[in-house]
Amino acid sequence: MPKDTSPVCFRLTPEDRQLVEMVAAYMDQSVSTFLRTVVVGTASRIVAEHGGEKIVQELHERNERMGEEQRRAFEETARRIAASARD
Repeated sequence: MPKDTSPVCFRLTPEDRQLVEMVAAYMDQSVSTFLRTVVVGTASRIVAEHGGEKIVQELHERNERMGEEQRRAFEETARRIAASARD
């Protein structure tokens, strides 16, 4: 895993956690690796399907106070996902 990662924390019901642990074990992955793979894969597919520019524009319209730095970061992410989808 790259050194410049940051944690994401969320809560699961005991039943949901058991499900995730079971499937991660079946896939021979840690829970973290399984969740990262599923979440990043799903997010990438959504950007590819809906278009990164459209997503960034809609986010900006919803939140006019979005900082310019955050908008640039979102735009760069959208470009990266679009480029990897073309490859």
